[in-house]
Amino acid sequence: MSLKLNHQHFGQAGRPALVILHGLMGFARNWTVAAKRLAEDFEVFVLDMRNHGSSPHDPVMSYEAMAEDVHAFLQANNLSGAILLGHSMGGKAAMAFACKYPDLIQGLVVADISPKTYEPHYTQELNALNALDVASFKTRVEAEAAVAQAIPAEDLRKFLLSNLVRCQEGGFMWQCNLPVLVDALPAIEHNSLKEGDRYKGPTLFIRGKHSNFMEDSDESVIKTYFPQATITLLEDAGHNVHVEGLESFLEAVRTFISQPTL
Repeated sequence: MSLKLNHQHFGQAGRPALVILHGLMGFARNWTVAAKRLAEDFEVFVLDMRNHGSSPHDPVMSYEAMAEDVHAFLQANNLSGAILLGHSMGGKAAMAFACKYPDLIQGLVVADISPKTYEPHYTQELNALNALDVASFKTRVEAEAAVAQAIPAEDLRKFLLSNLVRCQEGGFMWQCNLPVLVDALPAIEHNSLKEGDRYKGPTLFIRGKHSNFMEDSDESVIKTYFPQATITLLEDAGHNVHVEGLESFLEAVRTFISQPTL
């Protein structure tokens, strides 16, 4: 059953609609800078995916369920004909949606993820977070110190801990549904597409040069599922292309959406 997703809205109604799906452990607010810039040209909707941000929690965490959530959002907001943009996990959900509901979108943008099954990512890090007694922490600094050894990369540690929110009675809690996300990691790493899935509409894959999530060899499988796909390499970005390579990311998205075939 689909969930009613929380979202953030930027830009004026009547402009071309752009719907953004974030990655694992992210939420709509992570996209604020990029979304505000894109809202100069588009009406932008940034969704909190199920079990993330302020959207409802649910024991089901599959790409089929995520695609149905997006379908319900588009229908409820009369957004047939939008451009769908997904990053990482959100990119896999966007691919699944495009293949199931190709007539509901005008084009697809996939940011730094490929239609394939990945080796486990972030298993150690998310298990370390899930083991914390976050209600006992008085400050965010305490939480950082508790996972510094398990998550030595400061940027990643701060990103993951951005999911901590204060409780009214003191201490912290996870805004995301962390136990469900930990259990769902194998499903999230799996390819979201089936063998016969195809989306024949305009498609852009954006790849960060300093990321290991996409490889040169992925092009053939991308073209199998998305025969009209083009791939843009951002020289200045890693996996978080919308942050690390913001200007080149914005240029790539705007150039894609402005093409005559859309």
